[in-house]
Amino acid sequence: MTIIQPNRRRGRVSSIAFIGATLFIGLAILGVFFYNRNVELRFSLENLNKEKIVLYAENAELKNELYEKLDFDDVDRLAAKFGLVKETSPDYFLAFQ
Repeated sequence: MTIIQPNRRRGRVSSIAFIGATLFIGLAILGVFFYNRNVELRFSLENLNKEKIVLYAENAELKNELYEKLDFDDVDRLAAKFGLVKETSPDYFLAFQ
């Protein structure tokens, strides 16, 4: 009767190959994950930059509107618009007497 036994050295090589293949597959999956995350971050950064440009334009429009409202070059016209009268000699302490 013949007993066939597998080579014991072959078992070590296959376990090392299995561990190596598992590490390789794991690293490949991690690489895809990190690449995907990097692409998502670049896309969101690009969107934020576009939004920043829009907000700069809106800010400039709001500043322009504010400066137009606070323009005191023609105060007499503004006073006439609101029905105000220019006081030439105001009495500031009249209420405290």
